[in-house]
Amino acid sequence: MGPRRIALAVALLAGLGYLGLSYLSFEMPQTVVAAEDCGFLPDEFVGAGKLTYGGRQAWWIRFRHDKEVFSLPPVVTTLGFVGLAVAAARHRRRT
Repeated sequence: MGPRRIALAVALLAGLGYLGLSYLSFEMPQTVVAAEDCGFLPDEFVGAGKLTYGGRQAWWIRFRHDKEVFSLPPVVTTLGFVGLAVAAARHRRRT
């Protein structure tokens, strides 16, 4: 596997890992104030831990509201370049 493919695989895994960690760390808001902090409207909050959205949809709304969408590309790019550098160094050592 060439250095470019390794870099692409590392970048893909970094992006999926970032999304996965964000999803796993998401907790449904328990109060109206917490729901508003996550970007939800008071009308969307129907009770303790209950939103009119499902878990994944609620996470995605919070993900966009917290502007995590803008931190994903730099993380993916940085780790992709790290993967490329490591793979290129290993490739040069072998040849």
